Amino acid sequence: MIRFTESLQTNTTYTINFGNSITDVHEGNSYEGYQFVFSTGASLDSSSVKGKVYFANNLKTEKGIVVVLYTNSTDSAPYKTMPDYFTKTDDGGNFSIKNIRNTSYKLFALKETDGNYLFNSVDEQIAFNNELVNANDTTGTELALFKEEDPKFFIKTKGFAEKGKFVLVFNKPLGNIELKNLSAENIPVEQKEFSIQKDSLILWMKDTMVNNLNFTLWNNEQLIDTVVFTEKKTTNKPTGRDSDVGFKLRASINTEGLIKTNDTLVITFSAPLVLSKSNPEKIQLTKDSITSIPFTTEWIDSSNRKLKIIFKPIEQEVYKLFIPPKNFTSIFGLSNDSLVFNITTLQSTKLGSVLVKLSGINEGNYLLQLVNDKDETIYQRKITRAGKYLFELIDPLKYKLRLVYDSNSNGKWDTGNYLKKNSTGKKLFTLHLK
Repeated sequence: MIRFTESLQTNTTYTINFGNSITDVHEGNSYEGYQFVFSTGASLDSSSVKGKVYFANNLKTEKGIVVVLYTNSTDSAPYKTMPDYFTKTDDGGNFSIKNIRNTSYKLFALKETDGNYLFNSVDEQIAFNNELVNANDTTGTELALFKEEDPKFFIKTKGFAEKGKFVLVFNKPLGNIELKNLSAENIPVEQKEFSIQKDSLILWMKDTMVNNLNFTLWNNEQLIDTVVFTEKKTTNKPTGRDSDVGFKLRASINTEGLIKTNDTLVITFSAPLVLSKSNPEKIQLTKDSITSIPFTTEWIDSSNRKLKIIFKPIEQEVYKLFIPPKNFTSIFGLSNDSLVFNITTLQSTKLGSVLVKLSGINEGNYLLQLVNDKDETIYQRKITRAGKYLFELIDPLKYKLRLVYDSNSNGKWDTGNYLKKNSTGKKLFTLHLK
């Protein structure tokens, strides 16, 4: 017997979803998806809404995603109001909500964290249709789940990585930051350096004895955070920040000694350089230990830490890059020791290529990507129309091919936002390459 603690509405069809709560008394096998349908009127509602839910960032599906319907068309409905109807997806992301009234609904999908059927956490994912869906629409509706960007900005970690190098790591990218001092003294920052993803910031200071910082961070005249930092002293054996151990001008290259003929060779120094005391023209690039190779150089960052070496590598060749001692000087007044990098050019027959023939898309801004099994973009091309596109000299791995519609032309995939009615943060398709 089922007893209800509240009065039921008149002329309404109700569905009780038992989930997997019914099991075989002998073997314990669950009877999934059982529903009990009844009506307080003269007939049962017989309309339905069906479709499929997938994750926008990788097109994968998942069992148990909540799908809800609202007759309430206000924007606040998924935040504050329990839905009129709900169901959950199967393994393939498919859903079907049956025995509903023949009317129009707002349709949402939610990957929840608290199980309350509401969109009320920054950790939850949502999918929605900007248009109302009609019951008995036999075409089905596809919903792309995404996690909104956290509206709050905050500093995740902060501290001195080494002398003169203060690192701030943010919870999300923000590349337009102004520093304002809170004390009478000026902020002792020589240079600011953002990471490629704009989610971390390095503050370089000539005065390596600075251990107190007190400033605010601003973005477009808006205060976003305050930094008050005092470095704690330690009685342990000094290393890193408290000593000269490791505090030298170091350099590395953007390869583990192997390059392709279409690669760009970049030297990264451990600290910003003083250009007037640096001599990139004295770098030596040779093959066979004796043959000099012509090249040009180009600084590719604002802090003068990354130097591009421009030359034409030959297949299956061994090169030696030599940086003479005291050839570069950092803002700390430190110079480099002798540096030698041995570089081998890979054989093209050990690499791969992918030719993509793309058709059936309108002209626009797209990103054609090769991604690995972790959904990380390894190779990317910006395209504007259908056609043939060749990825050459790529590592011989398994990839997925992904096409992204880049509606704002910023060269990356962006997530959506419910209140802004932006549900376009989804990839067009993914194909497995074998």
